[in-house]
Parts: sequence; structure tokens; C-alpha cells
Amino acid sequence: MSEQAPANQPQQTPTSEPMPKGSLKIALISVFSILVITALVIMWLKSAQPHPPVVESKEKAWNVQTIELSAADRHPEIELLGTVESPYTSELRATVNADVTRVDVSEGQYVAQGQILLTLDDRETKLALLQREADVIDLQSQVESEINRHKQDLKSLENEKTLIDLAERAVARESKLKQSNVSSEVKMDQSRQSLQQQQLSLNARELNIRNHQSRLAQLRAKLKRAEAQLSLAQLDQNRTLVRAPFSGRITAVTSSPGERARIGDVLISMYDEAHVEVRGQIPNRWITTIQNASQRNLQLSALALGYGGQINLVLDRLSGKANAGSGGIDGLFRESKNPLSAHTLQLTSAPQMPLLVGQILTLKLQLPAERNVFAMPVSSIYGNNRVYRVKDSRLEAVRIDHVGTQIVSGKQLILVKSAALQDGDRVITTQLPNAINGLKVTTAPNTVAQELIGQPAQLSHTAPDVSSTENRAE
Repeated sequence: MSEQAPANQPQQTPTSEPMPKGSLKIALISVFSILVITALVIMWLKSAQPHPPVVESKEKAWNVQTIELSAADRHPEIELLGTVESPYTSELRATVNADVTRVDVSEGQYVAQGQILLTLDDRETKLALLQREADVIDLQSQVESEINRHKQDLKSLENEKTLIDLAERAVARESKLKQSNVSSEVKMDQSRQSLQQQQLSLNARELNIRNHQSRLAQLRAKLKRAEAQLSLAQLDQNRTLVRAPFSGRITAVTSSPGERARIGDVLISMYDEAHVEVRGQIPNRWITTIQNASQRNLQLSALALGYGGQINLVLDRLSGKANAGSGGIDGLFRESKNPLSAHTLQLTSAPQMPLLVGQILTLKLQLPAERNVFAMPVSSIYGNNRVYRVKDSRLEAVRIDHVGTQIVSGKQLILVKSAALQDGDRVITTQLPNAINGLKVTTAPNTVAQELIGQPAQLSHTAPDVSSTENRAE
């Protein structure tokens, strides 16, 4: 039997032997070799792939159109809205109470001065006229009677004085007889009474003579009053025929035959065609310019367009007041009978038209010339005060001052000034959404705009599109 170890003794495990140093180096070299080979394979695979062509980035050049600038003396033009009116507008009213018997004119009709327009019933005015004539005749008779009475009083005055003398003598005679006891007391009293009665009669006659001038003046005053009333009655009689106070055009007929016209009722309205003018509000920014032109006796021309026609106007004067809340002062234009001169506005082919009160017209007012200004289309303006000049194929922003507009062949040009601009500079006429300093561009001439700049200012009958100008240039 073999010997067994005691149960309380632990079993002994066999210990591993350490790896030799040579085997460890071989393992590390193998791993490193695998990594190197793997890297070389990856590099080889990458180098074996095809390479895409290298694209060089180029700066984009934007296509724009340009014009060449040329400074010149130009007349700015402003567009106004005008209303035709007449300071000689009359409402012919009834001056008597009467029935309308006849109307001889119609609305829109041209009438001559003194022409009968309307007739009123004159029967009532004739009766009033007869009464006034009778009053005058009555007073004339009273005046004549007073004069004759005065003449009679003067003659009677001498008789009164003679009767006084006789009465005084009778009293003296009776007094002597009474002293001689020949006459009675009764006869003495009778002679004295007769003397006193003659004195009273003389006093009354003298009073009538003294009051003659006063009574005559009163009667003549009444006569004048009656004659004035007679003249009024004659006027009322004449006014039953309503006549044109001047040559003009009828604007309204507000009565018809059979109607009862009362004093103050409007019968007919009309205006004088010889005194027609156009009122248009001139913005405040141009008022000083216009006032200076007026002080230098410069006549500013304008062209009114509307209703398929045109008419040549001149600025006559500025209104004497500015309406509250308005953005300017009203200018009053009158028709010019003289043809436009070479430096003023050129008429279009539209026919000449008459001015009718109430018309709404478009006015093109030409202001005094501005020296050394540049003209360019609306599309050249960026913002309110900036254009872009092309220099070495790149944009350069230039600040400008807006001095007005011009209309050439129906197109609007903006007139600007800038110390940074000079003749020969080229500015773009293309609206770029990303226009900035230094942006590269490719240019082409804008021949249409260039031709417009070289033409004289002309007011076209076709209204220009100014929607973009209101947002930029103004």
C-alpha cells in the first residue's frame, strides 16, 4: 500500500516556468512588422486611387451697365397737381321776389357780357315803380307849393304892415275923440282890438317867412328820399332781366320757369374765362428757389397736361398764406400767350386745350438752371444719396446731393451734384442687390440712358414712372 498524505496538508500546485527573453523579443517584432505592413498597404491603396482635378477658386464679376457722366447747366423740373379756378366766379342771385318766367342759357354755355340769361316776372316791380313815381310827383308839388306860398307871404307882409299902420292911426284918433268926449269907450276898445289882431296876423306872417327855408329843406329831403326809392324801384325793374356781368361760361343753372325766386336765391353761376388760373401746391424745399427767381424777375415756365391736351403756363405769383398742415405754399399759374423759348420746356404733340374751372391737371414746373450738375437715370441711385462709380472694374460708392429731376422723352432723370464726381466718370445704371465697395463688375454701356442724358429736357404727355424715385431720390 502506498502512503497517503494527511488530510490537513494542502495540495501543492505546479509553478509555470518563465518565458525566455528571446521569445518575447520575437513576439514584439512580429506585431510591429504586422503594423508596418498594414500601414504600407493602406498607403499603397490610397496612392492607387484616382485623384480629382484641383479647381482654382475665381472671384465672380457681376454684369452691369454704365453711363459716362458729363456736367452741364440743367433746369430741374418738379411735378405738381393743379386745380383750375377763377377769382372771377359769380353766383347771380335774385334781388326781388318774383316768379321765373324764362331761362335763356344752359350749363356749360359761353355767354357775352350784358347778355340776358334769365327773366323774372316784372308785374310787381312795375306796380312798385308806379307808386314811387307818384310819391316823387307829390313831393315835387309840395315843394312848388311851398315856394309859391313863400312868395305870397312876402307880398302879404307889406299889406300886414300897412294894416298895422292904419290900426295904430285909428287908435290914436279914437283916443283924441275920447279925450274930447266925442267918442265912447266902446269904440276905443274896438280900435285897440283891431290893432292887436293886425299885430298877431303880422307876427304869424313873419313866422311863416322865417320858417320857409326849414319847411322847404324838409320837403326837398323827402323828395330826395322818394327819388332814391324811385331809383331802387327802377333798379328792381331792370333786375328782372338777369344779365351776364362779364363774358364767361355758365357753370350752373339752379332755377327754372315757374319757380318763385326770393331775394338772395341763387339763380345762375358763372365764371370769367379771361381770369382763369391754375393753383398747385409747391413743396417747401423749392419755395426759397422760386422766391429768389422772382426777385431776379425770372419767369418760370410750366406745362399743364390732362384730358388729352396741354397748355403752356407761367408762374404768376405765390399765395399770400400757407395752409395749416400743408407741405408747401400754393403757386398760382396763368396761361402764357407767348411761345416757349429755346431754354424753356418743349411742347409735346398733344393738342392745346382750354382751361375749365374744376379741372385737375398735372403741372410740370421748370425751375432756374443749376450749374454743373450730372443727369442720370433713376436706377443709378442707391438709397437716398449714393451712386456707384466703376474704377478698375470695381465699384466705388460716391455720396451725392439730389438737386431735382428732369423728364426726357417720357423718362425721368435725376439731377445730382457731388464734389467727388467729374466728367468722364462712369456710374452703373443697374440695380444690384449686393452692391458694396470693391465689388468686381463687368461693364457694358447703357446706350439708351446715355442718349437720354444728351437730349434736352422735354415734358412728355405720358407721365413718367416716379414710384421708385419717391423712395430713392426724394
